[in-house]
Amino acid sequence: MEKCKPLKQLRRALELNPDDAIVMVLLALRLQDFQQEKEGLQYIEKALSTSADIPQVTRYVAKFLRRQGSVDKALMLLKEALEKMPNSAFLHHQVGLCYRKKLFKLKKDMHYQSKSSGQIDDLTRHCIYHFEKAVELKPKFQFAQVDLACMYADAHNYSKADERFEIIKKMNNLKAEDWQHINLEYGKYLLYHKKLEKLAIFHLKEGYKIQNESYIRDNCYTNLKKIAERKISRNTKDSVAFGILGFLHQVKEEKPQAIEYYKKALMYDPGNKDYLSALCELCLSI
Repeated sequence: MEKCKPLKQLRRALELNPDDAIVMVLLALRLQDFQQEKEGLQYIEKALSTSADIPQVTRYVAKFLRRQGSVDKALMLLKEALEKMPNSAFLHHQVGLCYRKKLFKLKKDMHYQSKSSGQIDDLTRHCIYHFEKAVELKPKFQFAQVDLACMYADAHNYSKADERFEIIKKMNNLKAEDWQHINLEYGKYLLYHKKLEKLAIFHLKEGYKIQNESYIRDNCYTNLKKIAERKISRNTKDSVAFGILGFLHQVKEEKPQAIEYYKKALMYDPGNKDYLSALCELCLSI
């Protein structure tokens, strides 16, 4: 954990300016990433005691609380902040994320279909409203755009989800890690909602190829592996499945395993140019 450069920088910044509430909450969030929530909470409490009236502090405190599971407390803080800054895209996005967390928790209840369908609808509407408000106020806010597209999908409004993803794919000046996130969510949308497996595999691969170590990249890997395993369980001669496994090992630079899987893929799909190209590249690199 202490090898993390951003974490070191935040600790140093707080040493230089121990009363900077923004640095406190950013450090708390970074500590939370490393499961150091107890230490992070100390900074959250200090920031709230000195700077609760600063909307940016409120936004980050609410994010910490939401991830911790204190969703109602986070919502209360965010709504108070929205009264002061009703046109803050970031605050609307955080409110939407809180409602989404409540929605997901409710959906995990085995009895929600018979008891809570009205609550599901209400929470879905709240999520969509605040995500829509966020992108209306800040159209280039890609995280809010992606979250809105995914909420449309969860609400089975696929025409709006398709339209939103097309807007996202045309966005400029995004970082590699942003595209990784977009490819993951679009891939899952195509796979689980649209049942377009081939196109989903393409986007999940694009996400995994981006060399940015993150839970998003891990999620791309996990989804691809699950697809391959599912396909092999249904058909032990599925060339696409072996091609996926070859690709995963190739990106991880596990060349012997990649070669083995590409050979299996070619056994069941002789002449496939993608597999042949990958196999040639691997063999020449050894």
